[in-house]
Amino acid sequence: MAHPLIFDSMDVPAQPGGNAVMAAGQLLVTALQWSLFPTGAALIGASVVIQWFRSNLAVMPKKSQNP
Repeated sequence: MAHPLIFDSMDVPAQPGGNAVMAAGQLLVTALQWSLFPTGAALIGASVVIQWFRSNLAVMPKKSQNP
């Protein structure tokens, strides 16, 4: 949500390479959005499943077989 404001505030000179800087920055931000948000959601889901397993499948200690 904030990256358009950041890119608009950047004073990229009007040179042939100026658009390349903006395009590279936009590509980087888009790649981060497409990779970090799903990774975060997967980690949250995994933590919920692990917590469920921890609370519902508690391992009982083995009884000793000594008479």
